[in-house]
Amino acid sequence: MEQSVDLLKKLPPFLAWMPQEGLEMFQNCFDLEVEAVPAGERRGSGGRLGILLSGELERLSGPLEPGALWGAARREDGSLCREDVSVTAVRDSEIAWLDGAVLTAVCYRACWFHGRFVLEAGRYL
Repeated sequence: MEQSVDLLKKLPPFLAWMPQEGLEMFQNCFDLEVEAVPAGERRGSGGRLGILLSGELERLSGPLEPGALWGAARREDGSLCREDVSVTAVRDSEIAWLDGAVLTAVCYRACWFHGRFVLEAGRYL
């Protein structure tokens, strides 16, 4: 797993509030994995949330720039649901994958940064 300090520098503006000490637990709770995707290769979200850390991706609805979040959608009632999204790397890219089930499930640990991520992600989607 990437060092927390290095990963913290790559997080998009909507996660700028994340403190270094919370990032390690955040990585564990969301099973965060960083994947390098070479230009031309395709990836499906498979129920995960994706955050583009660097590079450029393309999906059916258009390009994704660094900082983009995908893999969930807002229902008509305002709740969030996971969606499977396929992306293709236009350039070599780096994606942070998060377990999407954690976003839409109740967590009894109730860490403040988990709750804040759900709130911020919901605003961003």
